[in-house]
Amino acid sequence: MDVRLVGTHIIMSGEIDGGELAKMRDVLAEPAARGVDTVVLRDSPGGDYWTSQRIAELIRERGWRTAVSGHCFSGCALMFLGGRERHFTDDKPFLYTQLAFHATYYVQDGIGAVRGELNPVTTHAARQWIKRYTDGKMSDAMLDRFEQLSRSDFIHFFDPGRLPRKDQPSIFICPRDKEAKYRCKPIAGTDAYREGIVTAHELIRSADREGR
Repeated sequence: MDVRLVGTHIIMSGEIDGGELAKMRDVLAEPAARGVDTVVLRDSPGGDYWTSQRIAELIRERGWRTAVSGHCFSGCALMFLGGRERHFTDDKPFLYTQLAFHATYYVQDGIGAVRGELNPVTTHAARQWIKRYTDGKMSDAMLDRFEQLSRSDFIHFFDPGRLPRKDQPSIFICPRDKEAKYRCKPIAGTDAYREGIVTAHELIRSADREGR
């Protein structure tokens, strides 16, 4: 990811490749980093699972808030859960501002397996980590949905406060395949706030977008 300091915000964007902890250390070594209070996660497809969790834990230890700017998928969404407070931004139109989760996978390389084949991981530890980092609010029903997703599916969370109608669903299960984007299925009766993913209704503006 690209990791840079802008005012009191650390802006992180791009794919998570495992080098983010070192980049964070470099940023935090800057004198101006003493005033950091927010990590903005912007336009990331996700990436390394272990690194995503460690960054989330660092954010929580520091007491920073997190904010999503644009799309934040997979490991990026896990990083987002590290915030003591978790916000949507108004940097972009609401349809382009979203968090997306999928099942956790490992690469199987054993007898009878295709080298590099992805397989779903359903572990008590992964489930409990998400439960803890949503402050105990994510429902078992939603966690079950995460575990039951196929490789090609994500669950997308939009800001219900910015939808045209209050009765519209703001969560959708969508195929990863762009050709099948119109096969998204809504999940009614809950939203990102009820599931403890986003905690603050206040929209914030990223430091590098202020004045625009």
